[in-house]
Amino acid sequence: MEDLRILFEKNNDDEFLIGLKEIKNNIELIEKNKDFLVKVLQKTDNRMIKETIVNILKKANFDDVDEKKLEELLMNDDLFVRDSILTILGKSRSLYYLNKLLNSKNKHIRKYALDSLFRMEDPELMDFIAKGLEDEDINNVMAAIEYLGELEGYKYADKISDLIDKFDNPFFISTVLQTLSIIGNNYSLEIIKNKFKQPENLPDMILIPYLNFMAKFNNIDTIEIIEKIIDKKGTILYKEFIDIIKSIIQNTQMDKKTKLRIKEILKELFYSDIPYPNKYEILILVGEFCEDEEVKNFIKKVLNEGFENNYILFGILDVISEKGYIEFKDILKKILSESKDEDVVFAIEDTLKSLEER
Repeated sequence: MEDLRILFEKNNDDEFLIGLKEIKNNIELIEKNKDFLVKVLQKTDNRMIKETIVNILKKANFDDVDEKKLEELLMNDDLFVRDSILTILGKSRSLYYLNKLLNSKNKHIRKYALDSLFRMEDPELMDFIAKGLEDEDINNVMAAIEYLGELEGYKYADKISDLIDKFDNPFFISTVLQTLSIIGNNYSLEIIKNKFKQPENLPDMILIPYLNFMAKFNNIDTIEIIEKIIDKKGTILYKEFIDIIKSIIQNTQMDKKTKLRIKEILKELFYSDIPYPNKYEILILVGEFCEDEEVKNFIKKVLNEGFENNYILFGILDVISEKGYIEFKDILKKILSESKDEDVVFAIEDTLKSLEER
C-alpha cells in the first residue's frame, strides 16, 4: 500500500480514508504510524478521518508516545480531539502515561487524566483516581470524590470524610455529602454530625445532600431535622422530603414513636400547598406504610372532603386496588355515576373490576 504520509499530502480525503482502512487491523503498521496519525488528528477538519483515526489509535500502545504531543492534544481547542485522546488513552489502558499526567503542572491535564481513568470503569484503578483527592485544584478534588463514589470506593470513605473542610465552597461540600451518602461509614457520620450542629440552618444546596446522607445512617435524627425544617421553612423542600421518607420507609426498622412522626409528616405534606403529583406519591406511601385501618380512615377523610384533582383520586384508587379494600365499592360507584370525566370513569371501572376479581 502507498505510504500514509504521501496519501495525506495529496489532499484527497477519500484516498487517505482508504489507506487508513487498510492499516486498521495491522498492529505493526498502527504502531509505525501512530505519531503521524496523532499529528493528522490535529490538522484535519474531516470528521470521518478523525473518527477513523481515533478507532485505529485505540489499538495502539501509547506508553512511548511523546508526552508533550499528547498534552498539546489534550489542550486542543477542538472538543472532539480532546475527548478522542481521553477515549484512546482509556481504551489502550495507558496507565503509565495517565499516571504521569496526574502529576502534570497543568490542572486541566490532571483533570483529563482523572476523566480518562474513570471512563475505564475499572474498580482496580481507584488508587490512581484517589490521587486526585490530594490535588490543589478544587475541581479536580471534586471529580475524584465523585468518581470514587460512583465506583463504590468504600475504602476511601474516611479520607473523603476528612476533606469536608478542605474548601469552604458549597459545591464542594455538596459533592462530599453526595458521595458519602453512597460510600460513607460510621466515621463519616461522626465527622458530618460534628461539622453541622444546626443543619436546619443550612442552605438548600447543602441541606438536601446532607439529609440524603443522614437518611443512610441515622433515621431518627433525620426525621427530627425534617420536622425542624418544616417548622422553619414550611414544606418548600417537599420533593426531597418525600424521597428521603420513602428511602427510610423502605430500608429501615423503626420504633412506634418514629413511625408516628413519619405519619404526621406525611399528613402535613399532603395538606400543604404542594403539586398534586406529589400528593399522589404521599397517598401511595400512606398505603405502603400505615396500618390498614389508618389507611382506610385517611381515604375516607380525603373523599369526604372532596378531592380537588384527579391525581388525588387516582392515588386513592391505586391504594384501594392494591389493598383490595372492597368496602369502598359503593362510594366508588357513586362517584362513577356522577362523573363525566372519561379518565375518572375509566380509572374507577378498572378499580372496581380488580376488586370484583379478588
